[in-house]
Parts: sequence; structure tokens; C-alpha cells
Amino acid sequence: MGGPKNSYSRWYATASSNTPVPLVKAITVSVSDPAPLPRWKDSMLRSLREHAQLTPITPPPPPVPTPLDVQRTTARQPPALTTRNIPRWSTTTLPSLPAGRSRPRC
Repeated sequence: MGGPKNSYSRWYATASSNTPVPLVKAITVSVSDPAPLPRWKDSMLRSLREHAQLTPITPPPPPVPTPLDVQRTTARQPPALTTRNIPRWSTTTLPSLPAGRSRPRC
């Protein structure tokens, strides 16, 4: 049974004689563990929130990279792009072709 003191129970568990003993032990150990249990505040019933001790949890900051981490990261980066000739549209006019010839159409 569980729930706030001086109130009715909020949950209960039953086991039959066919319930494996290791399962009963695991449930008993987890229920009686006094360590805080992380929960989403919004997932609790409002009536239970007033009886719960809520402590905000902030995740630990990411570890500072070591020189070896930085070296590994820079080794994996692709090489920088080199300058290449890229065809561009031109505004110059092409020389005229001899009479009777036409330019190929694309």
C-alpha cells in the first residue's frame, strides 16, 4: 500500500502463490527504496502533487573536450573546398559564324 500519511492508499499490489519470489523481492526493494524517483511534473495527478516533494533536476553540463577529443574531431573533418572554375553566364557576344552555318541548340 502507498500514499500520503493520514490518508487513504493511492496504490496497492497483490501477489498470488504462483508469483515468482524474485519478482516479489524486486517489487518490494523498488517500492521501499528511499531514493528520489525522477518524474515529469505534469504526469502526476494534481491531488498527489501537493503531497510530493518536487525538486527540479537540471542535466549536468556536457564534459569539456580534451585535447585528444579536439584532435580526433579535426581529423574527421573533410578537407576545405578548393577554388574551382565554375562556368558562368557571359554577357559577351560570340563572333558571327560564316553564312549558312548555325549554332547548335542545347
